[in-house]
Amino acid sequence: MVDDLQRKMYLLQLNQAKKISDTTLLDFNDLDIDKELALIQEENKKQIKILEDTMLHQAELQAKMQATAQKVGLKSQAELQKYQEKLQQETGMRMEPQNLLSQINMIAIKAMQLPAEQRKQYLEKLTNTYPEVGNMVQEMIKKMEMAGMGTSAMKPLPEQKPPRRAE
Repeated sequence: MVDDLQRKMYLLQLNQAKKISDTTLLDFNDLDIDKELALIQEENKKQIKILEDTMLHQAELQAKMQATAQKVGLKSQAELQKYQEKLQQETGMRMEPQNLLSQINMIAIKAMQLPAEQRKQYLEKLTNTYPEVGNMVQEMIKKMEMAGMGTSAMKPLPEQKPPRRAE
């Protein structure tokens, strides 16, 4: 029994090293090579089918995610458009979306430079006056803080000269 097991292990190692054929290994284990090849092909077909189904499912999920992202983008655009119309009515000026986004970014940067209490008051006043803009500025500040662009990141590092070598 032990010798038989050792022989099987030895033949398996030879097969893995490509020193004996699969047919020899299967014959030693009393298995039909044609039957085993048919089973392997059938298993491969099943695995391909599973892989196709998985890829199809992933593509459907990705399409749903893109559709959701577009809906969110359209909602943001609608908010920007409302703000533009309101601003145009009040000031008589027409603002392009690129200018609006850059102005919101500039407002957020300026607000980040204020002390915490003043920033809070400024954002409350802005949100009360222009709710859409106030919310966008607050979101921009949160994004900047998450990206590490807090007030400490906005201050330049002190310039230091490298230490001199002692001669």
